[in-house]
Order: sequence, then structure tokens, then C-alpha cells
Amino acid sequence: MSFKKAKTVMTVLLALGAVICVLALITFKDGSPYVNYAIFAAIALIIVAFIICYLWCRCPNCGARIIRNVLKLKACPYCGKDFETGKKVMKVKK
Repeated sequence: MSFKKAKTVMTVLLALGAVICVLALITFKDGSPYVNYAIFAAIALIIVAFIICYLWCRCPNCGARIIRNVLKLKACPYCGKDFETGKKVMKVKK
């Protein structure tokens, strides 16, 4: 899976998990078993999103694993190259 696709899938899974959790807490009555099922489903989606992040969120240029701030970054913090173009855009801290 490409970095861009993994980032998109991870974003969708995190958003879906959050929406399911909030809707379950708002719509179902207290004591309903459906609340538990919905919250477990939301937690499962979030866990799958983190697994996708761990397995496939790597820099397409240098191959470094990027976990922190993966949704915000536009360039690799290790090699300094842009994810889209591959051109060097930032200085790398050593």
C-alpha cells in the first residue's frame, strides 16, 4: 500500500471510529447492549488505523517509518523530501 493511500485509509478509519463512538453515546439509551457493541466497533476501527499506520506509513523516498504527526506532515522528517514530489524541501535535524 502506498503512503498516500495508507494515510487516507487511516484518516477515514479514525474519523469513522470517532463518529460511531459519539453517535452511540448520543442515540442509544443507557444500559442498551448496542452502546457496548458500537463502542467496541469504534475501538476496533481505531486499532486497525494504528496498525495500518505502523505497517504502511513509510517515507516513499528513504523508507523510514513515520508514526508521529503522520497526518500533518508534508515532508519526511528524516530525509527532508516532500512526499508528493520527492524534492528536498526542509533541513533535517541531526
